Amino acid sequence: MALGAGLVLLVAAPARAQDRMAEFREQFEKETDPVRKAKALTRLGDAQWDAARKASAADDYAEARRLILQYLDDTETAVKALKASGIDAEKKPRGFKELQIHARKSLRELDQMILSVPAEERGSLEVYRRDLRDIEKQLINVLFPRQPGKEAPKG
Repeated sequence: MALGAGLVLLVAAPARAQDRMAEFREQFEKETDPVRKAKALTRLGDAQWDAARKASAADDYAEARRLILQYLDDTETAVKALKASGIDAEKKPRGFKELQIHARKSLRELDQMILSVPAEERGSLEVYRRDLRDIEKQLINVLFPRQPGKEAPKG
């Protein structure tokens, strides 16, 4: 009896995770407010990284790469929406700050994954890491435009 219940949980857990990711994707895609879209990305991103980690652990590197690439695309979408909104991130960091923190967290996830996959799988992951690092740098620059040694923003 307990073995049967355990098997049901093992089969049902991935289905629930997929349903949860689909729910988060729908919220992210429907959201029109850029700050709330950024917050929706953090929930979706956590689900995507969880699924990518599980795919990588199961040696399904193609699925892990697909999920990471989707996360990168979603992050770029959220960053573009925030930038297009005209919000001054230095004065009102909501949304920008959440994305930057999540990007930093995602870089750590990706670093762990790069270390755990076979050498022949690391190339594309390292490219994704560079892209994610660039996004994170963009967010830092928008949040902190007056960094020491950096030219003062115009306007």
